[in-house]
Amino acid sequence: MSQGAPSQTFSQPVVSLRPMAAGDILDSAAGLYRRHFVTLLGVYALPCVPFWVLFVLALGSLLRSGSALTSTAFTSPTTAPDIRPLYPVLAGLAAMMLALGVLVIVIEPIATGAVAYAVSEQLLGRRVTIRRAFGRVRRCLGTLLLTSLIRSMAVGAAFVAGYIVLVIFVIAVAAATGGAGSTFPVVVAVVLVLLLPVVFLPAAATYVYLGFTSQIIVVEGGDFAGALSRSFRLVAGSAWRVGGVLLLAVLLVFVLTQVIQSPMEIGLAAASPRSMFEPEATPMLTGLRLALGGLFNIIVGPLAIVATTLLYLDLRVRKEGFDLQVAAEALALPDAVACPACGGRTPVGAGFCQHCGAALAAGTGAT
Repeated sequence: MSQGAPSQTFSQPVVSLRPMAAGDILDSAAGLYRRHFVTLLGVYALPCVPFWVLFVLALGSLLRSGSALTSTAFTSPTTAPDIRPLYPVLAGLAAMMLALGVLVIVIEPIATGAVAYAVSEQLLGRRVTIRRAFGRVRRCLGTLLLTSLIRSMAVGAAFVAGYIVLVIFVIAVAAATGGAGSTFPVVVAVVLVLLLPVVFLPAAATYVYLGFTSQIIVVEGGDFAGALSRSFRLVAGSAWRVGGVLLLAVLLVFVLTQVIQSPMEIGLAAASPRSMFEPEATPMLTGLRLALGGLFNIIVGPLAIVATTLLYLDLRVRKEGFDLQVAAEALALPDAVACPACGGRTPVGAGFCQHCGAALAAGTGAT
């Protein structure tokens, strides 16, 4: 175990490998996270805390720039418009967009991969530490980030395709109605409302089908092409169920975040009612609200990844008999001993653990 890391380790599995319904997945995820809160939170927080610190600072700067902008006059009867006050706001918006890109392409796959590895090792009865989880992620970091970039581009392209379909429908309606008349705006509004899901449906479907790439790379290994195709094959035939469970996990995290955050918001509003409408009047309270919001997201966020990982393993159990594979491997090693570092079963006489690579005592398979 690494120095300075939390001493909590996984030893006995909390969730058995078996087909699970949606409610079972969410309930098991909550139980797993509750029992191993320190380790899972540490694995998730390590990449997320630096991001949230920078994000809160950037957002606070943007809010201050926007507040200053509202009190600045851009025109006067005798002078040309002065757009210089817009520069800080535009820079802040650019920084926010860059931060969101880093979150989606870099932070999210690293945190997902590390948490997924910790969860999968626990389900196999092996102990895992924060250092070991990120050691596994470090070995496949390039593949993980490349796959995340490709997946994000695919989701973005699907969104653009949905938007193009919507524009084509609007143009077709305009051509059919002549683009004039008192009813034309009403018809366009109805078409937009009815077809608005079309914009998001291709992107959502792409996200669902490619949603397990981080788990596959870190837990199973392989290159980006194999991870993308394998995720698609796992989800194929179960897309609606997978999408529903993912949506329920996101909603659960959102509700829990609001439950935790609402008392804080009420307290801050009672302490300074002006801060709810005039952030520049109480910058310290605004910064505190942003910081606590990020903290609550970090505390609750791992729950969604745990649920997603359990869903990924559930698909492997249903489609590949993963639970039977694990049982067969255990029966095939009757003389195996437990590695003192990770708890994985290793044949007697091995010099190194086949799971974590830890050195074992020569000739015995144990230290």
